[in-house]
Amino acid sequence: MSEIAPPAYNAPPPGYHRIADNQLPPPNYTVPTSFKIGQSRTSESLVKISEIKGHLALLHAFAELKKQVDGDEATVQVAPNVTLDRERRWGWFVGVAVER
Repeated sequence: MSEIAPPAYNAPPPGYHRIADNQLPPPNYTVPTSFKIGQSRTSESLVKISEIKGHLALLHAFAELKKQVDGDEATVQVAPNVTLDRERRWGWFVGVAVER
């Protein structure tokens, strides 16, 4: 049995219109104001914009901390007679933080 390649998708999806340099703009989208959960509906959004911004700021802070912990050095002495290479350093750091 021979495999048949799927067709090429050159046409933009409904709601999209091509702009300069063959780029597609973001879709027209209205953010829902209520959601159905089980048999009930919410009366407001599940997450506020400020909460999303706070979450993204926290993720950024963790990414920056990981950069500092990983550093440029090949190995780091974390305790007497204990050294860690770059791949194991972040795991060790998070483990110590959890213990505290």
